[in-house]
Amino acid sequence: MLKLFRPKADLRNLIALLVIVSIVITLANTLYATWRVQRQVLIDTTLEANRAYAAKLASTSEIFFQLAQSQLHYSANQLSRDFNNEGLLNSEVNRLREQTTSFNSVAVVDEQGAIKAISPESLTLKGMRVTSDASREALTLRQPIISKPTLSAANNLLVFVSWPIWSPDGDYLGYIGGTIYLKKKSILNALLGEQFYRDGTTVYVLDSNNEVLYHQNRQLIGKVLPAIVSPRDEQTNGSLMLAGAGESTQLAGYAVVP
Repeated sequence: MLKLFRPKADLRNLIALLVIVSIVITLANTLYATWRVQRQVLIDTTLEANRAYAAKLASTSEIFFQLAQSQLHYSANQLSRDFNNEGLLNSEVNRLREQTTSFNSVAVVDEQGAIKAISPESLTLKGMRVTSDASREALTLRQPIISKPTLSAANNLLVFVSWPIWSPDGDYLGYIGGTIYLKKKSILNALLGEQFYRDGTTVYVLDSNNEVLYHQNRQLIGKVLPAIVSPRDEQTNGSLMLAGAGESTQLAGYAVVP
């Protein structure tokens, strides 16, 4: 009679192999789940950090423009008392530009649009009439304005901030305005460019038309970028994930300057 014997060792090896495979699969699943959780935590933490950083920069920008308008308001009150005093006009525009460093240039314009005083004088625009949309808007509205990016008579891309000048009798005399250059050195660029991150984080500022007001790469300033935030979210602060170059993903935080 022929008898077949199956060694018990083979069964033990099979069981051991199954146990090892089960352990490996369980360990792999655990490691993958842990990686997914840690990855999501890192993403959420980075998104929140970027949102908070954007909100801080937005708040800083808002305070800067409020201070700039406050300085112009004070100067407008000073000039309203003796608007035809050329010495007073010249000293005030020089004081405002040199003492506060808020503006790259400062000018006083009369109600007809003629420049009565300007600092620095090297711009050689005194006596000329303003032609930019922002300057004409200031004359038409007769109220404080912060313009959209515009080209000046000297062909500088800038933001224009102005305050109307009214006589003690309530007559409109003109306005005093300051410019903040976007492609050249300015206090606003210094504020936004002070990076506390050293990991390749990029900061840029867009206006309501998605035109770049600030970017570390100055060649992008003045360019219009595709909208990254839906109109529904334009009045809020938040964060989102964006598709970057190739297959990369960018983690972005955004905040609105009122």
